[in-house]
Amino acid sequence: MNNNIAAVAVAASSLTTFKEEMVEFTSTDMCLVAALEFMGYPLIRFDKFQNKATFYLEAPKSMLKQYDLGQLRVEPNEFSGIIRRLSAAVKR
Repeated sequence: MNNNIAAVAVAASSLTTFKEEMVEFTSTDMCLVAALEFMGYPLIRFDKFQNKATFYLEAPKSMLKQYDLGQLRVEPNEFSGIIRRLSAAVKR
């Protein structure tokens, strides 16, 4: 019984949340933008010049690092839907 209480206490203490600093950045990498949107970090805006877009986002540095290391995992159908939506918006 005491072991269960200790396990719950340890689990509760590991749930201590910290607010990671958000970084505003720009990118021309549509896959990065789609992955971050999938993870819940929406696109702020984008500027386009000819058929090239510069995307403006806000996300934690750790998410950018995970993307660079290939550690972000997305659901393929939803990801491709986000890519299609972004592509259509850039082409308009």
